[in-house]
Amino acid sequence: MADLYSVHLLGPDEIHAAPSFEEAEAACIAINAFAAGLGLPVKPHAVVAHWEGTAERHADLVLHEWPALFENAGKPPGYALVPRKLSRAIVGHVVDTVFDGCCENASVIEDIHDAVVAAVEREG
Repeated sequence: MADLYSVHLLGPDEIHAAPSFEEAEAACIAINAFAAGLGLPVKPHAVVAHWEGTAERHADLVLHEWPALFENAGKPPGYALVPRKLSRAIVGHVVDTVFDGCCENASVIEDIHDAVVAAVEREG
């Protein structure tokens, strides 16, 4: 079986299956360059690592996760942090927190969320 590679983000301890060693290495260079400019006291650091899971799981993640890791490249800062859809539980929590439990209708918060997402996408 051929060697399988991943990008290991030290700090948050995230592991992402990579299509090849070369693509993992290129992603690590890009991630580390981006992290260096964040001005954080502790910066995440990406390294190429051998994949330790199954070949089937690796193939599935490369197919479904790898493209999503880079789909926000060139978008405004924070773009990837704005969820495209909030769960009902999250919307309910926001309503309870912001309105101190006095708003029973979550549609206002959903409307605000949709407006924020649309604005971020227009900026990108």
